[in-house]
Amino acid sequence: MRLDFHVAQFLIDLRDRQPLLFDRVSDIAFASMAAEALACFSEPAVDKKDLAGLEIYLDSPLLLDVLGVNVDYSAYGAELLAMISSSGAQSVVFDDCIVEAESVVSGQLASLRSGNSRASHFGTSAKPHVLSALKSNIGGRASATGINVKQDPQFDLMRRSKDTVGDIQSELTRRMAHWPNEEARTHDERSVWAMLRIRDANNPCTRICDSKAVFVTRNTALARAANDAWRTWLIGAAKQSVNAADRWAPIALSDKQLAGYLWLRSGDGNGQMSRARLQAHCSAAIRPRADVKTRAYNLVLDLHGKSEADHVAALLEDREGERALMRATRADPDDVTPERLPHIIEQVKLAAGEFAAAVAREEGEQKLATQKAESELQLTALKQEHEQQFDGIEL
Repeated sequence: MRLDFHVAQFLIDLRDRQPLLFDRVSDIAFASMAAEALACFSEPAVDKKDLAGLEIYLDSPLLLDVLGVNVDYSAYGAELLAMISSSGAQSVVFDDCIVEAESVVSGQLASLRSGNSRASHFGTSAKPHVLSALKSNIGGRASATGINVKQDPQFDLMRRSKDTVGDIQSELTRRMAHWPNEEARTHDERSVWAMLRIRDANNPCTRICDSKAVFVTRNTALARAANDAWRTWLIGAAKQSVNAADRWAPIALSDKQLAGYLWLRSGDGNGQMSRARLQAHCSAAIRPRADVKTRAYNLVLDLHGKSEADHVAALLEDREGERALMRATRADPDDVTPERLPHIIEQVKLAAGEFAAAVAREEGEQKLATQKAESELQLTALKQEHEQQFDGIEL
């Protein structure tokens, strides 16, 4: 059973059918975020709410959220950027992040144009016209939204402690061995090393607000790996004691931790951030999975031939058809069996048919309304012409 899918689907249904209850769940999510912030951060002071001087480096997926590339997370990205801006901190990305984002946009645009659209590990892609506007212009659009672009620092850490660099690289390689692809692993390693070069390891700093730079990512495993690398660097290269290293401000936060931290410092907010984050995660969790669609297509192909399989594939290109497949299979490819296949296909056809019928009805109603408006205008014109003719007759 895919518990993530079931919970996400339940929350999405709750949002659509019982918005008051969904708001209650959102409040609970906000309380969870606030509780984590209270447990993790003890530094906020009422006399220092502004975070001017702190640079918040966004990971590539968060940048794509802000720019509207990840449809599921676009509203959340806008909320996150607004929170950072209102705190006084500066949103920043490394130029390597721009390169990765450009690669994602180009790949998604090529996929959409080929007709083989799919969700990447970043999220569901935006429309072609949005991607076309962003292609080769990620840096410019980032700057336009208030995000600074900075070069990766080039300071050679090997000159300071070759052994510590080797220990950190070995640990990063081990922990990132399951990363989806080589490019993602290389990018994330570069982000960690860049933060190690930026942060001052000589002068003790226990407060995030005084640290001058912090890296933020949705990938909690990456945040933990970065902070463990920072601790190793402090102990091995900067010769800090274990107790002292444990007190230093982290170099990386998850997006949830950042949202909680910003809320805790300002004391403002009504949970809008947690609501946007909750909806984004739910939408991402229930988005169509390629392995389920492939399993359904191949099974129809084996049992009923290519003609029927192509028909099902066309239905699965429809948004409602995809969603029906996820609901009928509970997002589990093992649930697509010969015994359940007739029921699954029936649900897909029904959903796609109902959606098409609804679109047809809406278009018909709009056409009827337009014809009615035109008829009324013609009738009004005829009445006016008749009245003018009547007035011109001399009795």
